[in-house]
Parts: sequence; structure tokens; C-alpha cells
Amino acid sequence: MIPGVQIQEVVEALTEALSYDELAEMLRSRPDITCNEVGAGKLFPESVSSLLTWVIRQNQELALVHAAYRANSTL
Repeated sequence: MIPGVQIQEVVEALTEALSYDELAEMLRSRPDITCNEVGAGKLFPESVSSLLTWVIRQNQELALVHAAYRANSTL
């Protein structure tokens, strides 16, 4: 994870800044972030947490942060 940043902080930032549809669109526009963890009957924060766990395992944290910033620059 990004040094000094807690996973829950990122989950909260993403769920406050993006809707489910915005997050799904952000993921569709980023071929380097391919994850099926969002959705599947989960609550939105749970989906984001699963996505973040997957992103960390793939060492794609910065790609996710950059994509989220482009989706909503208020992050």
C-alpha cells in the first residue's frame, strides 16, 4: 500500500467521491486495472475494499489512484 495511507482511508475516499457507476466506468476505461471484485451482490464499500485488496496484490495502487483522480479530481 502507499506508505502512510491506511486501506480504510482509501476505501472511504473512493466511496465518497465516486458512485458505483462512476467506479465501474473508471475501471472499464483502464485496461491495466482488470478486476471482477466490484459488484457481485456486495455493498459498495465492500466492493471497493475487495477491489483495493486486488489492486494491492497486483501492485497497481498508483494506477488506481490516478484513474480515480481522473474520474473525480476532488479526491
